[in-house]
Amino acid sequence: MNVLPLILALVLMLSVLTVEKLEKFKHQKIVQEQYQKYLSDNERQKLNDRQERLFGHTLTTDRQQVSFRYIVDKKLREKDPEKAAQYRLIIIDLIKNVYGEAKFFKDLEKTRGNFVEELLTAIEQAADRAPPKTVLRIEDISRLQLEDPLLQKAFYHMLKGTMSKEAFNDLPKDSPLREKAYVSLLTFINKDNQKGIEIQHAPVETLKAIFGSDEIANRIVIRRKELSKQKEESKNDNKTGGQTFANEFKGKQRSGISDDILDFKISSSDTTPYD
Repeated sequence: MNVLPLILALVLMLSVLTVEKLEKFKHQKIVQEQYQKYLSDNERQKLNDRQERLFGHTLTTDRQQVSFRYIVDKKLREKDPEKAAQYRLIIIDLIKNVYGEAKFFKDLEKTRGNFVEELLTAIEQAADRAPPKTVLRIEDISRLQLEDPLLQKAFYHMLKGTMSKEAFNDLPKDSPLREKAYVSLLTFINKDNQKGIEIQHAPVETLKAIFGSDEIANRIVIRRKELSKQKEESKNDNKTGGQTFANEFKGKQRSGISDDILDFKISSSDTTPYD
């Protein structure tokens, strides 16, 4: 019996099946890539929608004066540990200023007095463990998985927020809503700005973290409005108002924060949105 035709037939059948499987695999690969793109685009759209609902607009980048890059970038921390320590110091006090009256903050602080420092360490560790390019935008820090569930929950509250800064500012100081009213941490931090903190645009919460004094922070808010208005009316160059501003407040920041990360320039832009 001649088996050659049978063998050829089997080879032909296997070839057809192999081609079909390859085509099926290619199709699945394309579908998977399209699905991943959809998820990425959908995640970005959801973030934009959440910002639109929460803030009424996208985040005001000029208000995001404090760099979070040193917390999520190990190489940068190791390259410039002194500057990293300064930003960490500011972020710790910024968090306390923004969330100190919130119920979730006070409840956790009762049992873990140094939980803010622990939180930043946990974020650093999570960023170190995360795959490369996990944090490309400041909003991506929400993707970090902290090992401590209590710290993860606190971090979630901080990132989510419950209202815009404008709405928070309109709340009466004695409002019973204060315990559950707080602004997203994303309002104050950025990922890439390492040039320095622009004191003209820094929100009052950030100023308090830098200067360690409500009085100085409030004086800065008043003075920068005056100098900005003068700049607009007189059309003087930026250096004049900036030098006056620097002469009045440079060197008054709290111990441990150098002049190098502070920018005292003054422009004619309205400072009201940042207060």
